[in-house]
Amino acid sequence: MSALLLLLLGGLWAAALYSSAYLLTFFIPKKWIRQMIGAVAVVSLFTLPLRDEIKGAEEFEALCKTGGVYQISPNAVGKKFDLRYSYSENKSLSGFTRPVEESIKTFVDVATGEVVATAKAYFAGGGWLVRSIGRNPLTGGNGPLIGREQCLPPSNVEQVQRLQAITNKIID
Repeated sequence: MSALLLLLLGGLWAAALYSSAYLLTFFIPKKWIRQMIGAVAVVSLFTLPLRDEIKGAEEFEALCKTGGVYQISPNAVGKKFDLRYSYSENKSLSGFTRPVEESIKTFVDVATGEVVATAKAYFAGGGWLVRSIGRNPLTGGNGPLIGREQCLPPSNVEQVQRLQAITNKIID
């Protein structure tokens, strides 16, 4: 059903693009100039609802590269701890093209209550088109059409080893 809705919206958008390009160029006497300007208009108008998705995907990837690592306290290096972890409430971040939320996972030493390590997770919402429709027609959620929807603390070997180097056990 959502695929049919997407095809219907795409067809209506294509018809609107064709009509707009025709109205922009019908007064130009030379056919090749009219076709060139019409093609540029169609490409520009076609990407218009997705421009914030494209820019937002680039911004979100840059955010994930900078924030998607475990931050370990300098005081924790070379020691072992019994850790308890907790998540903060999602906090909206400003300065991004699409809505972005941040959640911080904090590892606290059970004995002292000191914060030993933190990790950040990021969640991206959809751009203008997804917010206008009310949901992503491809996935059914409110995530973006382009790019990934979430960036979780890393599970690659190097990052996990850094956390394990200071951990006796993790208590839920």
